[in-house]
Amino acid sequence: MISSGAPGGRERRKHRRFEISKRVTIIHGDLEIEGVLQDISVGGAAIECSAALDAGLSYEIDIEDIGTYPANVVRRIDSDVVAVRFTITEALAVRMAARIAAVYVEDSRVVDSGPKLNTIEVVSG
Repeated sequence: MISSGAPGGRERRKHRRFEISKRVTIIHGDLEIEGVLQDISVGGAAIECSAALDAGLSYEIDIEDIGTYPANVVRRIDSDVVAVRFTITEALAVRMAARIAAVYVEDSRVVDSGPKLNTIEVVSG
């Protein structure tokens, strides 16, 4: 989870934001732009993409393993990162929150990398 870095440690965001890296397709009419999700909440997301997206325009954001949601570009965070605000109903926000939580838990699991190596002590004598 990410903190907003607000003064005094106070969180300004309305929704919890999670660092999740997933493929994203940003759709506007016939235009499809590939990107990578950096973080997400039911309120919005930060998406890395090289295309110049116009603030205020509506897009469909298709996020791998999470779903497709309508959103508006709010601003450019960096030269290659945009902030979007989802324009969804409360019912859709509840379903989205469940998908985000499931993906976050799945991506956070430690994968067993096989048997552990035993340490061998060598005694010279």
